[in-house]
Amino acid sequence: MFTYDAFGRVTQTNFPSTLSETYAYDANNNLTSKTDRKGQTITYVYDALNRLSHKGYPDATGVDYIYDLVGKIQQANDPTGTYAFAYDNMGRLIGTTTSYTFLTGRTFTASYSYDAASNRTGFTDPEGGASTYAYDTLNRLTTLAPPAAFGTGSFGLSYDALSRRTQMTRPNGVNSNYTYDSLSRLLSVLHQAGASTIDGATYTVDAAGNRTSKTDRLAGVTSNYAYDAIYELTNVTQGTNTTESYTYDPVGNRLSSLGVSPYGYNVSNELSAKPGVTYTYDSNGNTLTKVDSSGTTTFAWDFENRLTSVTLPGSGGTVTFAYDPFGRRIKKVSSAGTSIYAYDLQNLIEETNSSGAVVARYTQGVKIDEPLAMLRSGATSYYQADGLGSVTSLSNAAGALAQTYAFDSFGKQTASSGSLANPFQYTAREFDSETNLQFSRARYYDPNAGRFISEDPIGFRAGNNFYQYVLNDPLNSIDPLGLDTTVIIIYDKGVGGITYGSHSAVLIDNGGNPILYDPAGSYTEKHQCGSGQACGDLDADASKFKKFHQDNGSTVKFFVFKTTPQEEKQIADRIDQIGGAAPFFCATSVSNVLSGIGPFKSLKGSMFPGNLADQLNNILHPPKPSGGKK
Repeated sequence: MFTYDAFGRVTQTNFPSTLSETYAYDANNNLTSKTDRKGQTITYVYDALNRLSHKGYPDATGVDYIYDLVGKIQQANDPTGTYAFAYDNMGRLIGTTTSYTFLTGRTFTASYSYDAASNRTGFTDPEGGASTYAYDTLNRLTTLAPPAAFGTGSFGLSYDALSRRTQMTRPNGVNSNYTYDSLSRLLSVLHQAGASTIDGATYTVDAAGNRTSKTDRLAGVTSNYAYDAIYELTNVTQGTNTTESYTYDPVGNRLSSLGVSPYGYNVSNELSAKPGVTYTYDSNGNTLTKVDSSGTTTFAWDFENRLTSVTLPGSGGTVTFAYDPFGRRIKKVSSAGTSIYAYDLQNLIEETNSSGAVVARYTQGVKIDEPLAMLRSGATSYYQADGLGSVTSLSNAAGALAQTYAFDSFGKQTASSGSLANPFQYTAREFDSETNLQFSRARYYDPNAGRFISEDPIGFRAGNNFYQYVLNDPLNSIDPLGLDTTVIIIYDKGVGGITYGSHSAVLIDNGGNPILYDPAGSYTEKHQCGSGQACGDLDADASKFKKFHQDNGSTVKFFVFKTTPQEEKQIADRIDQIGGAAPFFCATSVSNVLSGIGPFKSLKGSMFPGNLADQLNNILHPPKPSGGKK
């Protein structure tokens, strides 16, 4: 699968298709080139401090990176535009300026402010709209006031003694109430206007934490769920009716849906055919064509394997996409018009037309993919979501439902009402009605097939199946980025496990040579992974690790971060230096291998896995560059 040089660096990855990718490095172990399976070479240049300064593409275009004196990215330039960042003397992001080459006469600027604990207290969007944030003494967000253009009032948040969210209030009077079991598993989220429940869901869970039922309070329907031995969803029933059923092969490819088969795959786990549909792929594993009863859909991709266009059958036309140097989608052009996007870090906050005039503005919550409000055509709508984070309804300023959605377990829309234009739907990701695909940042997800249409960018670290969606466990998991760099926290039953957690581990890609660091862990002992309590190759597998602990009755939580190859090399080096841990010191060891690197620069660490989880959660909350709340 992998070829290494004398320094232990991966120089070639061999794929089941018999094609390979090759890599070259400099004397400082920086990746200097990557040649993919299509023969396309991307080159990488570094400055004297080993920071990536230029990425070059085969067509002579590229990306240039400029850093400040402490190594934070100050500016990035590529053919799509210029992206600038400003920081205060504590290294916190205080401003961004974005200028797109395809939009003249318009610059998008945003600014940030913080309190002494580095909680975000203010955000000014590109339209000059100011959002303000307030926190309690535990640095938990309690009030979010959106820009004045959205109307009067604020969002309010309440918590219990375990810092679990118990209520969210909205300016329109719709309140969301949350309940949990003793293991902090969500049992209900109810959206209420006065005494009436207008939307929401209640859940039951099994001993492993898998949801076994969901009662949709809007539709008044209860769905019951069944799983196989590795927690893949197999059946959904409503009363005596089976509404969904699935079978899978040993690597997670779907073989049938509601008894309808066959689904065909090649050696690369590419879906070649399902009933009524056939597919072809390029050498990098990207979908090239889809042929069904409506005709042929064709797909085009850039050098980073990002989708650049979809040509639809008949008179459907072509939909095109553009991305910035950070993988954010910044432009979509279709027969319906041009949409240009502006961001608050990873969250979409504004959509304009081809002239730069505002079409829609969004207020986002503190979590990734938690839209709270949309301002479109002069009217403000408010989002309600289920326990997975999928948007199930939008309410108007008067607190009445204006739009509703229903989805099957893998995100296919099964019902809707209302006529609001709204991008955020299943798992609160952006749904493109033109293509029936969901934009999941790193790649696109096809809810009709229940899989991605291109490979996972992290490669074999995701397992042998590069297309599988959340290990076929869509009721309990999400994939907000389409890829995962993962810190794992385990919660066992028993005293202390709920609050403090019981174990922690970390999984890195390490340039295609994955490492699962499991200090003082029983997984590494069981799999005889060798010295340093770290597993490699096929044992460095998130699905195996999750199943191992769930089989023992534990709850497993994944915290997902983006890290560069250089940052992962630093983490790998620390794993080698620190090695294994004594019992009860797993979180200390995980903290030590992560602290100060990339997204973990502000991580203070803890000897308690649960406290470490709180810090990781804060880092995932805006502002990401400062590490969030302390």
